[in-house]
Order: sequence, then structure tokens, then C-alpha cells
Amino acid sequence: MTTWLDRLRRHGVLALAVLLLVAGGALWLRAHQLDNPPALDNAALVDTGATAQARTELAAALVGVFSYDYADPSASQEAADTFLADRARKEYDVLVGALLEQAPGQKLILSATVQDIGIKELRDDSVTAVAFLDQRSEREGEKEATVSAAQLDVTARRIGGAWVIVDFEVL
Repeated sequence: MTTWLDRLRRHGVLALAVLLLVAGGALWLRAHQLDNPPALDNAALVDTGATAQARTELAAALVGVFSYDYADPSASQEAADTFLADRARKEYDVLVGALLEQAPGQKLILSATVQDIGIKELRDDSVTAVAFLDQRSEREGEKEATVSAAQLDVTARRIGGAWVIVDFEVL
């Protein structure tokens, strides 16, 4: 006949074994998470060269797309054809539609300057960023140019080896 002390020992050993298995599994899972943190998948945090290249290419695209000269309207259209796709191109066409009608009569010149770009996430084939833009507008008959600032949330995909903006939102 077993005493209550023998039963306690037997169940205690079993409980201790289960507890050690659970603790070991939890420790293994945590160690695996530390070995493979999601941040390592974001090249913006670990690859300065790729991040700098994405910033440079996005800046060039934004300057080309958001600059306009009434004397050479094809330059901004070519930039849009080269650097915009999907929703970004549709949004651009809406924004620029009225401008194209009025610009020749006003002799409008828009000069975009990227002040800074912060890359939020960079993957092999996609990048999300926040861009800070100044746009200087000059019209015939106005003594001073007007400067306006804009912040854009930008999403781009690598297409044919180049970053192409597929979405942007004015913040």
C-alpha cells in the first residue's frame, strides 16, 4: 500500500518533468526569436548602401515628377511615365490634369526639391518612405516665387532594376 507521501513524490516528479519541458520549449522559442528578429528582414535598418541607393533613386523620381516647365511639359510627363505606376500614376494624372490646362497661359514653372527622405522599410523589391518636398512655383507677372512644402508617404517597387513609385499619399 502506498502512502500519501509516495503519491506526492511520484506526482511531484511528473509535475516537475512537465514544468521543465514547458520551460525548455519557451526558452527555445525565445532564443529562436532573438536569432531571427523581424528587423533583420528590413534592409533599411541593416544595409546602409541599399538604403542610400533607394533614397537617391526616390529623390530623383520625385524631383522629376513634381517639377514642371510650361516651355517643356514633356519632361514631367516622361518622368511620370518612367517613375510612376499603378495608383501613383492615376493620382498624379488627377493632380496634374488641371495644371496642364492652366500652365501655358500662366507660364508656370514648378521646381521640386527633396529636403529629406526617411526610409521606413526596405525589402528586396519594395520600399516605403516618407519624403519631405519643397515646390517652388513661378508665374509670369509675379514678382516673387511661391514655395510650398509637402510631406508624402511613398511606396515603390523595384521594376526592371529601378525603383518605381506605385503609391503616394500627401500627409
